[in-house]
Amino acid sequence: MNGDQKKDSAIKTLAIIGFTAMIVFGVWLAVQVVQLAPTAFTSLASLADDVYGTGKNSELTVVTSKSVVNNDETFDLRWTELSADGNYQFSYTCTDGVSVRARNTAGAMETIACEQPYTLSGNGMTQMEVTSDAQRFIDINYTLAFVPEGETDSRSTDINKVTIVNAAIPQGGLVAGVNDEDEDTTDVSETTEDVTETDNVTESEPEDTEVVTDTTPAPAPTPEPEYVFTYELPESDPNGYTDLDVDYLGVGHLEGEMFVPRATIDNDAQGALRFSVTNIGTKTSEDWTYEVEMPNGSTYESPRQEGLKPQETATIILGFSVVETGFKSFSGEVEVDNDRSNANNRFAWSVTVTN
Repeated sequence: MNGDQKKDSAIKTLAIIGFTAMIVFGVWLAVQVVQLAPTAFTSLASLADDVYGTGKNSELTVVTSKSVVNNDETFDLRWTELSADGNYQFSYTCTDGVSVRARNTAGAMETIACEQPYTLSGNGMTQMEVTSDAQRFIDINYTLAFVPEGETDSRSTDINKVTIVNAAIPQGGLVAGVNDEDEDTTDVSETTEDVTETDNVTESEPEDTEVVTDTTPAPAPTPEPEYVFTYELPESDPNGYTDLDVDYLGVGHLEGEMFVPRATIDNDAQGALRFSVTNIGTKTSEDWTYEVEMPNGSTYESPRQEGLKPQETATIILGFSVVETGFKSFSGEVEVDNDRSNANNRFAWSVTVTN
């Protein structure tokens, strides 16, 4: 065998070895693909869940902006928004003398039937009011349930409660002849504190009209116990924290210095919006300011406001002129240094302006 023949034989041998190696590698690669396929498909499915929001939802929680609310006072109901599409349904336990209202999509307060699911409007927050005509203090137990779109059963629920205080009712129940008081109105940027309140409630026995023939003197009636309620203003803790909380209180008309709530605004009237700023922290805040984008498109920037003490509230009413009709949005934000949380420093809402 000459040199050329040896060279050809070597090339053929190497070609055969290379072809055999490629076949072996291809078989090995196919086996690996088969083994890894379930994991790959699982990962793709997980990615799709993250993108389209069909994965595991976070836990649903619901709270109110205040744990203790005055009778007929507007407060915020807030909840976590889950990743899937669906409705958030509110319900509360039936209680004598109690009615609950929620702000609907038209901006009006709508009465909610007890123990009946009510679909809430708003993205993670809506406003509510509770009227209690029978008891001075009463706890309202409520439930928020998330019902996925296209389904009838709830996927996640949370239960909480809020305490309603009706100062017009003495301890022990409703007193006949007590009329509801007119709603208080406030001037622009009025600052109010939780007032120290002392209520002395006594009830007299009904007149005895029975004819008594016994000459033994009747025992003197046992006097009703005296109820005393005392509320103390908290002091500023120098080592505490500041947390300003903004609550939107509604829109309406401004008649002189009086705010008149309305579900819609007439473009011929003096429009107004109302909100409050409360220091829910334990330390007096530094001076603060607020900025409001008004429904008519203008912007109002406030002068510096004096710092709020713990649990002190500033109620602010801003008047504005409205020209165009239609659906108008507005928002406001408070700015203050050394605030513990900025998440509750703003509000946003909308209102319909009519002819």
